[in-house]
Amino acid sequence: MLLLLLCFTAATQAKSQGKLLVRKMANFTLVLPSSQDPTHVTGWLESARKQVREYGLALPPRVVVRIYSTSSQFAQATGLTTSHLAGTQNGRLHLQPLPLLLRRPEALRTIGHELVHIALGQAARNGLPRWFNEGMAMVVAGEQQPESIRFVTLQALQDTLLRSQNYSVIRSAYGTCQRLVGKFVEQQGKSAVLAMLRAIGNGGKFPDHFRQLAGIPLEKWARQTLPNR
Repeated sequence: MLLLLLCFTAATQAKSQGKLLVRKMANFTLVLPSSQDPTHVTGWLESARKQVREYGLALPPRVVVRIYSTSSQFAQATGLTTSHLAGTQNGRLHLQPLPLLLRRPEALRTIGHELVHIALGQAARNGLPRWFNEGMAMVVAGEQQPESIRFVTLQALQDTLLRSQNYSVIRSAYGTCQRLVGKFVEQQGKSAVLAMLRAIGNGGKFPDHFRQLAGIPLEKWARQTLPNR
């Protein structure tokens, strides 16, 4: 009898954890396990959305947010590792289990970072390079990473972002992206950079718009800016 009771309890808990709730907010639709309380994350989502919009980037009227029961489910669904806190796919924001997020002080900035990727989704599909996309997300979210590795070319930086599995190398690449894009925004002004991103989102070519704004070709700008002096 005790064994049957334990089995019934375990099955009930598993069924509860597998049940998903849909909670609609003004700007987000949450899809999450019924066992998780979204109270804190709703505040984070609205705060991050406000930050992205105040910077000047446009977001969809409502973003779908999928929250997972376990880290392994998150990794399996997104193709990311369990060390990632969040990711985006097809305009949706995917989050690790809420209890894990609540233990990580960087979670709010990570959510802001991923919302920038959603805002830049069309530009990315039209050829916005990964290094610029990541750098822009870090600038808007207020993130920084140490640069322990020097990247000689933008192609090497881009390849690292796309292929490397080494955490310290990836972290250094992100730090370089943040510095490069931050420098570009400082040089050209935020309004001009945002206008460039909108033009790329509308079908413009990144190298052409970059050259038009910077006054020099991308490759020459990179040779001047990549060295971390």
